[in-house]
Amino acid sequence: MTETDVKKLYKSIATDFKIITRKTELWTLEYCEEILHDIRVMLSNGFLDEISLILDKPKYTSYKVKQFKIGVTEREINDRPGGNDWEKGDGERLHVLLSYTSLWNSKTNEEKASFQQQNLKIGWVSSSINPNFPELQKNVTKRYSTGSHGIDRLDYN
Repeated sequence: MTETDVKKLYKSIATDFKIITRKTELWTLEYCEEILHDIRVMLSNGFLDEISLILDKPKYTSYKVKQFKIGVTEREINDRPGGNDWEKGDGERLHVLLSYTSLWNSKTNEEKASFQQQNLKIGWVSSSINPNFPELQKNVTKRYSTGSHGIDRLDYN
């Protein structure tokens, strides 16, 4: 993926994240920017397969999810970000789940730690959350594309 492709696809993700941050008021915009910085760095290096923005209800139960599936596509569709119906009071916590490509997974623990320390702002940790969210219904709601690369945004409710 070229830097231009990354920039265009990242912009759609960033817009969705910032809209949700403003509407839910569960993160500061500064914290959202730190997360987005790391997403952009990881995306630029080909390390991300999926990005899931999760809204939890009490007891950390996934309530709503915006999942961005990154891949190769032949389509011409490029939807505009938006259609985010999450509001203040809908949940108690926002968090992000990253699913990595084989390129990232092939790195040693030392290489991963070094990359994170040198390039990322957030201390990312492993999670036991199932990225398929089997308890929720999913729909593809947006398709972001540039060149031969694209992202499908799936909304889980």
